[in-house]
Amino acid sequence: MTVNEVTLQEFFNLPKQMVISTSQRNYDWNEERLQKLWDDVLRIAKDESVTSHSLGTIICIEHGILPKSHIPRFLLLDGRQRLVTISLLLTALNNTDKRPEGEKANSLFGKIYDLLLFNPGEAGELEYKIMVEGTDFKLFQALLKGKKGSPASDNWFSSTLEYFEQIACAQHVDPDLFGKGLAKLAVTPVSTDQYYEEPTKVYDNIMATGLDDVQTSLIRNWLKLLSSS
Repeated sequence: MTVNEVTLQEFFNLPKQMVISTSQRNYDWNEERLQKLWDDVLRIAKDESVTSHSLGTIICIEHGILPKSHIPRFLLLDGRQRLVTISLLLTALNNTDKRPEGEKANSLFGKIYDLLLFNPGEAGELEYKIMVEGTDFKLFQALLKGKKGSPASDNWFSSTLEYFEQIACAQHVDPDLFGKGLAKLAVTPVSTDQYYEEPTKVYDNIMATGLDDVQTSLIRNWLKLLSSS
């Protein structure tokens, strides 16, 4: 088991896929929370004294839960809304960035965009570093690829993407400035191997990181899953 704070760039540096189960709770970030994320990223981008900004703990299970793949896949237990929202924010900035594709791809923002969202050289489901299981995946995939007019236009994914696009256009934001802020975002990934680690030892180590009540509940449910498998 590992418990270390890393930047999002470090976390997604190598090919991997975070899988979000349909059994998890619905997305419920409102506009106030979306605006706060936007403001926080822009603030730390402009503040040279800030070297990192924590998004909190990401809890996931490696091995033994998902089908085998040549790309490491993790079942995401906590961090779903943060990672999905960051993905949609990146997509909104990319959609509103009017620079030529070659210039955009070689820019600071373009490199962060590709690194955080896509596995290079992969196709199909494995192309995406965030996979949303079920019917939501096709909509999420379409939005990440810049395809509009998708079904369920009132879906949280679509409305969140539109919200960020409206802000980006209204503020005439510089994507590379935003890229500086995105590069400072950090998470504390807590991952374990279902096959090789004792649940009680994992629990003790994770609890030492100071999780809140919601995360503690997730850990307890996860321990029940391991114990019964």
